[in-house]
Amino acid sequence: MDTETLTGFIDRLRSHQRDTLELAALLGDHFSLDNLLELINQTPSQIFDFIDLLLDEKLIKNRSGRVKGAYVFSNKQIPALVIKSMAGDKKQLYISNIIHYFEKYGRDDNQKTAQLVSLILNYKNDLADMRYLKQAADLLMQDRQSDQAIKLYREIIEKLYAKNRDEIETVLFIESVIAYATIAININPPMEIIPIVQEALKLSKALENRRAETILELFLGRLHQRKGLDYEVAAAHYNRGWTLASTMDDKELQQTTSKLYALSLFWRGRITQAIVQYEETIENVEDIDPELADVWTYLILALCYAKAGRIWRGLGLAKAVMARAEAIGYNKAIAFSHSIIAVILLDIEKVKTAKRHVEKTIALGSEIGSNFALLVGMLCKAYIHYKENNFPSAKKLLEKALQHAQDPFSVNYPSPWVLEMLLGFSKAEMPSLKQCSFAAEAKRLAGMQNIYMKGAALRYQAVTLPTDTATLKRKRDLLMKSCELLEESGAAMEMAWTYIALARLHLESKDMDGARRYAEAAYTQLSQIDQRLFPAQLNCLVVQESMESSKDRGVNNLEDSISLLPDFEKYIGRIVTILTEMFGAERTAILVAGETVAPASMRVAAARNFTHEEIEKLRDPSLQIYLLDKVSQKGVVIDSKQNCVSLFAKLEKHDVIVRSLALIPIWIDSRTVGLIYIDNRLFKGIFSAEDEVLLRSISGQISMAIKTCELHEKYGNLHLYLSEEEKKPNDFIPSGHDFPMIIGKSRAMKNVLFGVKKVATTDTAVLIQGETGVGKELIARAIHKLSNRATKTLTIVNISALSEGLITAELFGHEKGAFTGATSAKPGRFELANGGTIFLDEIGELTMEAQVKLLRVLQEGKFERVGSSKPIYSDFRVIAATNKNLIDRVKKGAFRSDLFYRISSFPIEIPPLRERQDDIADLTLYFMKKYAHKNKKKVNRILTNDIAKLHRYSWPGNVRELEHFIERAVIITTGENLALPEIESTFDEKQPAARADSDDGLDLLENVQRRHILKVMKRTNWKIRGKDGAAIILGLKPTTLEFRIKKLNIR
Repeated sequence: MDTETLTGFIDRLRSHQRDTLELAALLGDHFSLDNLLELINQTPSQIFDFIDLLLDEKLIKNRSGRVKGAYVFSNKQIPALVIKSMAGDKKQLYISNIIHYFEKYGRDDNQKTAQLVSLILNYKNDLADMRYLKQAADLLMQDRQSDQAIKLYREIIEKLYAKNRDEIETVLFIESVIAYATIAININPPMEIIPIVQEALKLSKALENRRAETILELFLGRLHQRKGLDYEVAAAHYNRGWTLASTMDDKELQQTTSKLYALSLFWRGRITQAIVQYEETIENVEDIDPELADVWTYLILALCYAKAGRIWRGLGLAKAVMARAEAIGYNKAIAFSHSIIAVILLDIEKVKTAKRHVEKTIALGSEIGSNFALLVGMLCKAYIHYKENNFPSAKKLLEKALQHAQDPFSVNYPSPWVLEMLLGFSKAEMPSLKQCSFAAEAKRLAGMQNIYMKGAALRYQAVTLPTDTATLKRKRDLLMKSCELLEESGAAMEMAWTYIALARLHLESKDMDGARRYAEAAYTQLSQIDQRLFPAQLNCLVVQESMESSKDRGVNNLEDSISLLPDFEKYIGRIVTILTEMFGAERTAILVAGETVAPASMRVAAARNFTHEEIEKLRDPSLQIYLLDKVSQKGVVIDSKQNCVSLFAKLEKHDVIVRSLALIPIWIDSRTVGLIYIDNRLFKGIFSAEDEVLLRSISGQISMAIKTCELHEKYGNLHLYLSEEEKKPNDFIPSGHDFPMIIGKSRAMKNVLFGVKKVATTDTAVLIQGETGVGKELIARAIHKLSNRATKTLTIVNISALSEGLITAELFGHEKGAFTGATSAKPGRFELANGGTIFLDEIGELTMEAQVKLLRVLQEGKFERVGSSKPIYSDFRVIAATNKNLIDRVKKGAFRSDLFYRISSFPIEIPPLRERQDDIADLTLYFMKKYAHKNKKKVNRILTNDIAKLHRYSWPGNVRELEHFIERAVIITTGENLALPEIESTFDEKQPAARADSDDGLDLLENVQRRHILKVMKRTNWKIRGKDGAAIILGLKPTTLEFRIKKLNIR
């Protein structure tokens, strides 16, 4: 049908027929009956009749290979002509309806994204509302097509920047700037981004949009920092951003600002601080986001680990990110992961191993058009050629790499070995690069605020100076300043190279003691990675003890980790970290079987540098059976691929491909209760035969830890750590044979324990009330131990430690996929308490939603996991505790009256310490013995006058406060008589004023912080988390507040 005939056909159509044809044309070159039935207000018969007409006229045809009811236009000119004939306002209306339709009914996420983006881009000139273009850009970002997204954001910004905007368009402009800058901030030139961010910031202030204002201030800080000179301006923006963020109760915003802060620390070369900030922000580093929405967070952290000397931790994390990126086909993340791995490998001179990653970086960088990947890939390739003594090729590659930098004169290098190349070219008397020379670059980097690069640059400047009388002091000063900066940075690897330079300087100066001191310091660091990194010519300076120190430190750390018990999760998490670094491993996992679980079905108790998919492979029962069989035959398996072909072939069948492997069984009473798995996918032979004895010893320590935790769960924790001498009656001063863990013979405590004995043997619900620190949990344990449920579990739940969003899932469990992060099903605390007792501490903190669910559980004994409708029945006894006045909360509507009556069938009120004066002496004696033993001191007496002083104090923190006070007293005591701290200053709530003449103001700031935090902590009864906790009042994350409390020694 020619154009004239088609135009005539369209003109003859009835109104409803024309509507159907126009809608079909807007849907693209193909459409379906389902589309039309949903989108147009016509009867099905009208639509079917018109479709038959179009088929008869051969304007459309059935779509081949599709289900019935799918059609395509016979010619692409047909829909184009139909659309051209449409009125503009009608076209906009129909397009908007189609967009909303695909938003609602798209069949899957990938198809929905493609359909929506294609539709919006096809008709973007017909859509007056820019929010649709923003929607397309957002969808592209979600689909990890950031290059296309950034172009759309830029287009929106340019269109809205130049016009008079209404308030809605202003908000759209601000949101687009934030979305654009989030990607462009580390890629595009700063001066290209700063003006639009400044405009968005001005508009945010006018709208009083503090959230946007916070993010934009931080963006400006980063952009000015990237310019390389505006450090004071950058700091001012950062400070304004942090200040704004701290005043808002917005967890997502605080996490965003925290990540930006961590990134700023990295770019300032503050490696250790960046690691702390990233770990605090991510919380669980091993739980890598399956969609890699924030890939740079993980990769920068991996690079920080490596720069700090934790090479295998960094490599493992980067490879885990790469494996996840490969699984979801995210090419940009794959390229960036290869680039970070290549940099780390070249930092430790693993040139051959790095080659594959460098080639992958360059290939993928070219494919996706990433200047960053090409810059880093080319720099790495240049360094490889340099290390292979191919200087001309290295120089050409370096020049080519710098073409991918935004500004060759202010490039941020991934590693200081770029200076090594430039220095090598200079020594070889090669012409300087067009963009830079060694002298110019060393001077530029030495003037940076990045203390990591500055410290390295000073070393390179120093080593170019001759060691003669005229320059010796200058050379030493440069190296010492390099040391100081790198130590402040936490860049352990780079500091080792400066130590080597200092060792050589002292050697040349005939100072053998100084040479040995710095050589040993360098060897200590480098030998943890590879002894061959240490220059062989300096081996004569290193004593044998230093050469053994790496694993000795690991053993010491393992011993220190015992203090984390009985918290098994923290303990085992620390163990895998130590093992990973101790043996230069890439990945480590510890598998543990429960009491009722067969050894061949072990859970992964802790793992380092595994992806979710890799952990699932470790959970495979058939693989576990095979590995357990191997260790049962050999005891300990330490192998590389050439030594044990069958083992590695079996692992490869499970897609577990490694080059070095250690498997160590964990035994208790002749039964296998777990397995230690350590591997390396990059290097072979990382384990030696001598490691077998050490690994057996480590396995024994873990088995003892498991046994300790089992005993703790069964009997409680108080008496497990006492020496035989401390178990004597005079030291324990027990309340009676039924209460060996409870100290006190006062009338008040006897009344409490009388009630405990009466109610323990029943299943009656108990409500324990009392101030903070009186020992409510001890009383709960005593009730459970004397009950008929004593052989079963006592499940303890601290309500205030749970976030509002997780209380329900924690109490009742959840199914896999029930919410973001629920990667597997998990039983709740009530389910775990089946047959035993559940202790709900600080029950007054329960949300109203959780109160309703708890009431139903107590009434019916059943509940459902989050994400499931299947009822679960549990037989438990409930004990609750609170330091709140629940009756007052019931009056104010903050606590349900029916729940209160349900949990308080038998109330027990624990008196505060000020009302049980007769127990103070006994408690003091017990704590004195306990901490004297712990601190290995012979403190065995307390003077009568001192006991009298303790009686005169009111002890608002109760037994807990007394315990901390006596612990401090033991620490400062030098003889046998307990020396109490100055009681007036210790108990004076008004802390002494800070020194007004402090040299730098730090003393004043710390004291102000300490007093303020202490005041808030007392007001909240030392509660940190939850709605009424100190963290919320102070505007801090709970983990940050805990860190500050520890740092400021607040007790």
